[in-house]
Amino acid sequence: MKRAFVYLKILVIGIFLVGCNVSNPSNYYYTTPDWLPADRVGVRYYYYPDVETYYDLSSGNFVYLDRGQWIFSPMFPSIYSGFDLYNGFYVALNYNVYKPWLYHQNYLFHYPKYYYKNVFRSDEYKNIRGFNEYQNKPEYWRQDDRDRINKLNSHDSFQNNEHRSIAPHEPVYKGKEIGSPVKVRPNMRETRPSTREKNPNINQPSRNPPSNPRGPR
Repeated sequence: MKRAFVYLKILVIGIFLVGCNVSNPSNYYYTTPDWLPADRVGVRYYYYPDVETYYDLSSGNFVYLDRGQWIFSPMFPSIYSGFDLYNGFYVALNYNVYKPWLYHQNYLFHYPKYYYKNVFRSDEYKNIRGFNEYQNKPEYWRQDDRDRINKLNSHDSFQNNEHRSIAPHEPVYKGKEIGSPVKVRPNMRETRPSTREKNPNINQPSRNPPSNPRGPR
């Protein structure tokens, strides 16, 4: 009787989780481009606050606004050609969000341009590579990642330096929301297909991203 009760309890919990549409971050693994941390699991979208641009690992596209229209392109936007993609500060977005650019105002508010200059101390700033929303903590440079990117840059025309481009002015932001994770509400999640409708290839690694995101020189 006791064993039957345990089985029933497990079944009820399983049904509850499916009904709540809970995602498992370990299900999300996509091919990682050279300019992002290697061996990343549980992240689908990155956001670069300094240029207000998203990167979708599942499609290999950058997503950005141009004249009021969202542009989807495998190439980094030429209007931000001065941005150092390899060393630029990023935000690894919560894995529960789907198409975050549809809620762009939320990300503009929580992660304004150069906000990290106010949030992190100057003595630790150069060692911070980005911010992970789901874990709610900064991501620090790993030496193997830094060595790998320095090696890539030595064979490229990108400027190789450990610091990000200097802000046009020293930003001053106030408010507890600045730098804090965006709350992913139910309407911001992906609608999951039923078992019969599920694509057997869902969450499979995407095609290889372009080795040169800035296009031909």
